[in-house]
Amino acid sequence: EAYDAYLRGLAFEAHNDFDALEKAIGSYEQAVQFDPNFALAWARLSRGHARLYFREAGDMTAGRRDAAKTALDTAQKLRSNSSETLLALGYYQFWVLRDYGLAKTSFKRVQKMLPGSSDALMGLAAVSRREGHWDQSVVYREQALALDPRNVELLVQAASTHAELRQFQAALKLYDRALDIIPNEPNLMASKAGIYQAEGNLEQAAKFLSQINAQTPS
Repeated sequence: EAYDAYLRGLAFEAHNDFDALEKAIGSYEQAVQFDPNFALAWARLSRGHARLYFREAGDMTAGRRDAAKTALDTAQKLRSNSSETLLALGYYQFWVLRDYGLAKTSFKRVQKMLPGSSDALMGLAAVSRREGHWDQSVVYREQALALDPRNVELLVQAASTHAELRQFQAALKLYDRALDIIPNEPNLMASKAGIYQAEGNLEQAAKFLSQINAQTPS
């Protein structure tokens, strides 16, 4: 039951939107209720709370911050040197403490432990972008996508980075890849419409926006 709840949390996180993140947190909470010694679930729970604390229009309350820290502390007590615990530490340092140097150190430790995983590269890309090292962020994301080409969150982050750099064609290709995985996803369609608008292609922008109904959260 604990593992089933954990897997449901991972599935919700893969949708990469606000509502799904809250559902993921609920699933991880169920997992650790079923099995209080489930270190992986505690680590993911910490990351979920930390991400919600960091996100624009998220929940920057002391309660959310403390929930991220409590889950992280529990994961560290159970499996302090596991890659998932170190990733949770890195994201806590990044999303809650805003200490980018510490976060990079944690992510680089994980990268050495798991050279075939995209997780640490995603963290390094996010920190590099936050610090203003855009070209380095692009390199990290390209390396991560080579390892994990169907990761929608990674595709969206890479696309938004290219869009901010006004590299619109590169951004469109990445959004198309994401839409191949999640067809007609409204947030992705709205983002793609934004690229067409930035290019001055208002006809294509309107075409995409017309396919998004009034109930979309975007």
